[in-house]
Order: sequence, then C-alpha cells, then structure tokens
Amino acid sequence: MNRKHVALGCLGLWLSISPLIALVTEHKKEPVHVSSWSEPVDQLINHPARFEGRVGPFAPQAEFQYDGSPEVLNGLLAQYAKIPGRSSVIYLTTGPMTGPLAAHSDISGKISIWIRVTGVEDLKTWKIPAGLGVERLDVPGGLPHLHRSALEEAIGRFLRDHPVPPGAKDSPS
Repeated sequence: MNRKHVALGCLGLWLSISPLIALVTEHKKEPVHVSSWSEPVDQLINHPARFEGRVGPFAPQAEFQYDGSPEVLNGLLAQYAKIPGRSSVIYLTTGPMTGPLAAHSDISGKISIWIRVTGVEDLKTWKIPAGLGVERLDVPGGLPHLHRSALEEAIGRFLRDHPVPPGAKDSPS
C-alpha cells in the first residue's frame, strides 16, 4: 500500500467520524438541560460541584464530573439516592476520571453514579446512602495492579460493606 492510499483512508475515516464529534457539546459550570431528564436528575446534573461534562454524540448520553469536599460529594450521593427510578448501584473504579465523582446519563435519561478511588484513604471518605450498593467497574487504564495490594484489599472490604441490594435496578450507563 502506498502513501496515497493511506492518506485517502485516513481522510475517509476522519470524514466519517467528524460529524459525530460535532454532535458532542462540552460544558463547564453553565446550566445544562435535556428534555429526557426529570427535575431531580436536572438538579443533580446542574449541582454547583460540577466542573465539566459533555453531552453526545447521541444526546442525551452524557457524562459530568464533580469535585469538592467529602461533605459536598457525599451530599451528591444523598441527592442521587432520592431520585425516583435511579440505579441502585454506584460504580467504583480505579480507572481514569477527571474528578472523584461522575454522573452518567443514558439515552433514556436514566442516571448512574461512578466514584473513583486512587488509594485506601479515598474509600474512608465515601458515605453510601441506604438502599444503594457498590459494584466494581474495571476499566482499561486503571491503576497498575502491582502497586495496589492494600488498595485491592480495601476495595474488597468496601464492596462487602456496601452490597448491591437484592433486585437492584441497574443502569446501562
């Protein structure tokens, strides 16, 4: 294959993907409203602790990142626990996220919460509300396994202490 074919292939790939990239909207702290979100979901998405997020490419698929003190982040978990029809599962990850807490909305407007831990101390700050359980979500790019034995043990204890309730509503996010 010569350079001309490679260049044409790259151009074709870029042209096929670029319309999808154009459908993604990036957000900082400004209010974001999507018609499929209920009022409680809208309030959670637009919480003052949100510092970034995106909607798309197939709206209302969305992801928003939050940061703040443990009290603020646990307040977000308590607010999430009151949302009717939400998932009963909070996802725990050691993978890359720009904040310690993220809200994900699927195309139907259902929301799920992800929390990121980077060390044993992180687990001590989270207060999981009654009726919610924690499930581990392994993602590529997580912390290297070699240096995580104490963290792995702590995560195991955290998961045992916060089991997913029987018959939990799971979110496809």
